[in-house]
Amino acid sequence: MNFRFLGWVTLVLLVVMISPFILRLLHSKVFKSKSKVLLKVIKALRTIHKPLGLALVLLGAVHGIGMLGRVRLHTGSLVLMSLILTGVLGLAFWKKKDKRALMGHRVMSLVTVILLLLHLFWPGALFRLFGI
Repeated sequence: MNFRFLGWVTLVLLVVMISPFILRLLHSKVFKSKSKVLLKVIKALRTIHKPLGLALVLLGAVHGIGMLGRVRLHTGSLVLMSLILTGVLGLAFWKKKDKRALMGHRVMSLVTVILLLLHLFWPGALFRLFGI
């Protein structure tokens, strides 16, 4: 199996997952339109958000184990832990409607994107900085 390709698939899934938030932000703050088509697209993307999150965690784990041959601390494992925490906070919001969980979910989403960029552009950062 091509685990590098699986990593790129995982990246595409993450972009699709965060696109409802980005589209909603653009819709309300930048374009300020009442486009029904855009609202339908956002709604459709929101319906697949939760299943994509689960797929993202699973594919990310398979990608990481497949690329390294084992489980070890790496920038990718930081991304995976961040994804899991983001999902737990999202699930907590969905179940309890706690606004703190939603804020945590959003903050962790940003942390996840930052960690993913670190993973993409400097995958050996933990080894270079800390010898891990």
